[in-house]
Amino acid sequence: MKFTHGTRRRAAEYEKDWVQRWKDDQTFEKSVAQRPANNAYVFYDGPPFITGVPHHGTLLSSIVKDAVPRYWTMKGKRVERRWGWDCHGLPAENFVEKQLNITDRRQIVTSSDQPAPLDKDGQPLPTISLETYITKARESMVANSETWQGVIDRIGRWVDFAGAYRTMDKDFMESVWWAFKQLYEAGKIYEGEKVLMYDTKFATPVSKAEVTMDNDAYQTVTDPSVYVKFKLKDSKTSRKIVLSEHSKVLFVCNANAARSQMAQGFYNHYSGSQNADSAGLNPEKKWDEAPTLSDFETMSHKPAKSSETMQEVGIDITGHKRQLLTADKLGDYDLIVNLAEKSQTPNWLRGDNVIWWDVTDPRNESAEKNRIARDEIEQRVKQLLNGEIVDDAQKPVGFDECERSYVGALLVDTNGKLIAQQRDDKPGITNPSMVSLFGGTSHEDESPIETLHRELQEELELEVSSNNLLLQTVKHENGTNVACSIYIVTGVDAEKLELHEGAGFAMGTPEELLSRPVTSVTQQAIEAFINAQSSVSILAWTTTPWTLPANLMLAVNPDMTYCEVLVDGEKLIIAEEALERTLQDEKHQPLDYDVLRKFPGSELVGKTYQPLDTGSTWPENDKIHTIYAADFVSHESGTGIVHIAPAYGEDDFELAKSHGISAFHVIDDNGYYTDSNYKGLEVWDNNKFIAKDLKEKGAVWKIEYIRHEYPFNPRSKQRIMYRAIPSWFFDIQGQKPLMLEQNEHINWFPAHLKHGRFAKNIEQAPDWNLSRDRFWATAMPVWKGDRGTVKVVGSYAELKELSGVELDDYHRPWVDDITFEIDGETFTRIDKVLDCWFESGSMPFAQLHYPFENQTKFEQNYPADFIVEYIGQVRAWFYYVHAVNAALAEIGAFGEAGAQHKNAYSNVITTGVVAGNDGRKMSKSLGNFTDPNELMDKFSADSLRFLLLSSPLLNGEDFALHDKDVGDVARKLSMIWNMYDFFTMYAEVDGWEFDGTLIDPLSGKPVCTSLLSTETASAHRESRSSTTGDTAELAALKQSSYLPDVDNLNSRARADVSEDEATIGAVTNPLDIWIISRLHELVAEVERRMDAYNIPDALSPILPFLDDASNWYVRRSRRRFWRSSKGAAGAEDDGDKSDAYRTLHYVLVRLSYLLAPFTPFLAEELYHNLTGDDESIHLKNWLPAGAVDEQVLADMETVKDIVSVALHIRSRAGRGYGSRQPLSEMRLYGVNPVGDYSDILKDEVNVQKVTFIQTNELSKALDGMKEPSGTEGTRNYIFVTLELYRSPELKREGLMREVIRHVQSARKKAGLQVDDRIVLHLAVSGDDEPSAQLRQALAEHAATIASETLATMAAERPADALYHTTATVDGAELQVSLAKA
Repeated sequence: MKFTHGTRRRAAEYEKDWVQRWKDDQTFEKSVAQRPANNAYVFYDGPPFITGVPHHGTLLSSIVKDAVPRYWTMKGKRVERRWGWDCHGLPAENFVEKQLNITDRRQIVTSSDQPAPLDKDGQPLPTISLETYITKARESMVANSETWQGVIDRIGRWVDFAGAYRTMDKDFMESVWWAFKQLYEAGKIYEGEKVLMYDTKFATPVSKAEVTMDNDAYQTVTDPSVYVKFKLKDSKTSRKIVLSEHSKVLFVCNANAARSQMAQGFYNHYSGSQNADSAGLNPEKKWDEAPTLSDFETMSHKPAKSSETMQEVGIDITGHKRQLLTADKLGDYDLIVNLAEKSQTPNWLRGDNVIWWDVTDPRNESAEKNRIARDEIEQRVKQLLNGEIVDDAQKPVGFDECERSYVGALLVDTNGKLIAQQRDDKPGITNPSMVSLFGGTSHEDESPIETLHRELQEELELEVSSNNLLLQTVKHENGTNVACSIYIVTGVDAEKLELHEGAGFAMGTPEELLSRPVTSVTQQAIEAFINAQSSVSILAWTTTPWTLPANLMLAVNPDMTYCEVLVDGEKLIIAEEALERTLQDEKHQPLDYDVLRKFPGSELVGKTYQPLDTGSTWPENDKIHTIYAADFVSHESGTGIVHIAPAYGEDDFELAKSHGISAFHVIDDNGYYTDSNYKGLEVWDNNKFIAKDLKEKGAVWKIEYIRHEYPFNPRSKQRIMYRAIPSWFFDIQGQKPLMLEQNEHINWFPAHLKHGRFAKNIEQAPDWNLSRDRFWATAMPVWKGDRGTVKVVGSYAELKELSGVELDDYHRPWVDDITFEIDGETFTRIDKVLDCWFESGSMPFAQLHYPFENQTKFEQNYPADFIVEYIGQVRAWFYYVHAVNAALAEIGAFGEAGAQHKNAYSNVITTGVVAGNDGRKMSKSLGNFTDPNELMDKFSADSLRFLLLSSPLLNGEDFALHDKDVGDVARKLSMIWNMYDFFTMYAEVDGWEFDGTLIDPLSGKPVCTSLLSTETASAHRESRSSTTGDTAELAALKQSSYLPDVDNLNSRARADVSEDEATIGAVTNPLDIWIISRLHELVAEVERRMDAYNIPDALSPILPFLDDASNWYVRRSRRRFWRSSKGAAGAEDDGDKSDAYRTLHYVLVRLSYLLAPFTPFLAEELYHNLTGDDESIHLKNWLPAGAVDEQVLADMETVKDIVSVALHIRSRAGRGYGSRQPLSEMRLYGVNPVGDYSDILKDEVNVQKVTFIQTNELSKALDGMKEPSGTEGTRNYIFVTLELYRSPELKREGLMREVIRHVQSARKKAGLQVDDRIVLHLAVSGDDEPSAQLRQALAEHAATIASETLATMAAERPADALYHTTATVDGAELQVSLAKA
């Protein structure tokens, strides 16, 4: 093969060309087909989401997935590489929902009669049937496949796209069903309820691994941190009943014939609801006292007075059915209003939610008495609906008989201070200069609440939002009895009050106000306030106010010390260790407080407390709203008291479960409150509102705001909540020992992950939630009978046998419609789908439709040899594949293969995360990365591949990708092409040809043959035999490209060819021996590291080798490539030149083999250009390393060290001592002699003499040296000293070298070839000393200048000068003119 210089292509051209040529030639397919099936190498390709787009992160794993299989293919393995698509799950659903403009999961309806969901404004949203949704999902799962294939081709990855598996395929899903059934029947899958991560936007539980696998899963948010007061029941507590629009009310009287029916009618009428019921007590069976229900049933004339009087006001109660009240019904109602006589009220009709109205029983005696009772009941019901709960059982004697009604208000500001009115002393003013309450006399037909609102608006322009009846009392004023109702109004902003009556405000603590002159009613109100404040509250802390409507328990640590403290007049219980950080004001300044007593937490255990005023419909369980002991309570944060909402916390759920308390849900699947005062509100939009609302109601003592890390679902960008979910679980707890044991059989790179993140993840993993409340995924193969029997189906054939139904598509909703009967029990599929990670974990066997097909193929190749993904998959895909397959292998599902190996894979590489050029996550909006295609077109795909493979990413570390880094790698890899250009330039001039046999110059024996096409190889064999007498081509090896050793080669060679004939002369030049030894050493190191899956350490010595080969070997050997002495003085002999050619050619060809797995395009182009072989380098086998001359390697390393030190001495000496200035002598002394490399040392250091002195005494070494420089040592303990004295002769020689450099530069700029001879004219202008010195140097060294530059010296400037330039040499002006000879 002949070589032509200047014809090679650029990467942007040849990379795209090779992509097409590989396809046209089916090179990838051949690389598989040519290897035997019984010598397979298996790797599992974790499928990307088909709806996603390629990015640097996915390309990184793809590059590794290409490099490793290419390497093992060259090692003789059959490596099938099948692409896969992950089609199911949240990313796919999100993609489809955007296409369908679905903004709310509730828009997807499973039946035509399902009501449309409402948006936040109460407007109905458009709906779409599940069938339409699934059909669209399937159609969309080809969205970006062409984009993927284009980028994967461009990066140089070989993979079977045409035969790709898809997780949505029928066969794949059937294998997943099979696995589920196998594990279920083995007892490894069970049904239960646990607290899980839950996404309200997608309305489904999500995997913790899925959430935490991305760096941005935890985001910094600002949340309210609230301190909540829970009043202990055994302390003095003020009584308060708050009704909402959803509250259930029961009205009770003796016989449920008149009063209770009237109250029920009025309540339902004015509230517009049916939330009120009525019932009777059924006392003694005497008509003159109180008729019973049975009495009414036997009466011939049923009383009708109450229904008639109610019809007069437009309310019909005639259809009411009388009910008997029993004690078990009391828990169904928020408020019970008892209108029966006190004497006939049973003891069980008592409680905090029971009040008594003193309304005379009309007994249906007359219409007039019924009207009196009716009107009084109507007024009371209106008061009740207006927020005023009147309890006659607590009223003072004579309260209702008073002639006048007064309503007063004691205000409490936001800091807990009281606000009252300071009266003026004008004439006629009642109680002048005294402190009194705001308020006044009620108008006719005005309820106390209405009076309160009117008076505060008139006197203070205050709109009342929070009030509570503080006390009722009777005062005597001017001979008149006045019924006084005093309310407490909290949360008042004193600065916003506008005073319209009185002299001013009276503000202060209760004690401060009582120290002034106060009215009697004001004094009673303040004292009642003090008594109310004397109650004790236990103070809990939470950062999730949204869970407070679901509070059922409090938890304390029984071994911790707690304190009852008095702060701002309130008694609070807090852990001792938490006092200082808790009792601070808004500016974090300490509050004044007194510690009343200390006690152990065990004293609190078992105490009950008042439920929060959230309007929640509390479950019927006498164990709730009680304090429990829990060892997870600590004093490190919060108050040492933990609020427990069992539905929304893992610890909460387990603590409640241990005490027989079930989870209490107040939020639906989509994150909207279904219960409490916050019904219909979205949870995340109202977290802060709930905190403020409870603060206004007095339940929250203090609100702070904290910034903390909170989990988000990267797919939906929605906050994650923890929520108790009934689900199906994989028993990871029972499998942990097996998973940890099998991890010992896996080789991890980087190694620290094996017993670090991966093992820790197994140790800490909870049982795996397998079921999802979604649509587009593999349907769970679980059918439940109407008697509770569970039937798990493991194949489509089994389902057909049970149901007689066979489907084309087993997705929802079609599979939902399949039912069947077994022994009279009807079975219906549960409407859940499988976690897509279970599908991913099933990929090793499901991609082959195992066990229904390919049983032998799977079992013979289990476990896989290799997998790779980024580090987030350590907790995700790596973990799930390990869990599923180790469990199946353990139970014998994989036959003998699983018995021998339970681990699913043998080797794993984990990469880091590719970051943008600013170190942050790659983002289009930030503009912090260049598109991969653009980057590859600019620098080359091979450069990007090499950079990523050799970066910290392959050590599992993150790496910021800069375009400059890719460019730097491209520049370093270009050293290969620089060497190639140098080689072809001289090979073309000399006519050096490659005959198709690659011979190791170190041994003189072939390592590869048949590298040329048959015709070309034959011609070269004849040429070689006739010109050099070397051996002819070994015919028996025509079909082979891999000779593992020389003995094997000879045994297969032609019988009439002896070993000597098959061997040419070995190289003897130390440079050749050195670079070949370096190459063989490199090949062995790359092979050793690749066998250990240590890619970065495999690549790390490659660029240093290229530097050695280019900047040491080629540079040092350049004279050897010049024409023989017949053509140019100073050239080496032809034999040495031939060795230089075959050495450099051998090195470059072997580099193409070495680089093939990592830079496949460069390797292919280089191999093709150097050998002319029509067959791809990627169909070749990996070549053995070859022999290494350790002594030469060591000697050359010492030489390089000496040169480096000597050049450093030169540079330190300053101007005039550059490398082109010859020096007289270099002396070396120390303990290690250097071999015969004096010519190299003289040339590299530019000295006329090298002397090695066997002495350790510096003074002896320096004897006779002129102007010695400082001495420096090498790594090999050899010390170097240069004589820096420059004689006039040496200076002129240095000038000569500068002249030669300028002439060579002029030749290059003139476009001359390396063997073109020239006519050269050199002239120096000027009469100064530097010019005189330069003229003398030209005269003395004219012959050398002519020889070095292939020139004939001319006295005058050539008339046909091709190029002319002027240069400055050591201060003198030199004119250079040249013409082609």
